[in-house]
Amino acid sequence: MTKPFIDTDVIIRFLTGDDLQKQAAATTLFEQIEQGILTVVAPDTVIADAVYVFLLNSDLLHYQDAPFRSTGTCLSFSCDIAGWSVC
Repeated sequence: MTKPFIDTDVIIRFLTGDDLQKQAAATTLFEQIEQGILTVVAPDTVIADAVYVFLLNSDLLHYQDAPFRSTGTCLSFSCDIAGWSVC
């Protein structure tokens, strides 16, 4: 069975909270991953793209509901999720 790929937009919306509906959907997705209900893959280019977006737009991390406040901290979450892999 093929694992679904995750897109940069999902990561950005989850981390920034700039769109609360999309953040809620992304949060649900990451909760399912964390609980072992779903396993996803993120190409290394998606991670690189997310880093690039945050480096160019550091103000994205300053939305009221953003759970992280720095690029390094915001992307380190993926290392702690068992159902998440980077390829």
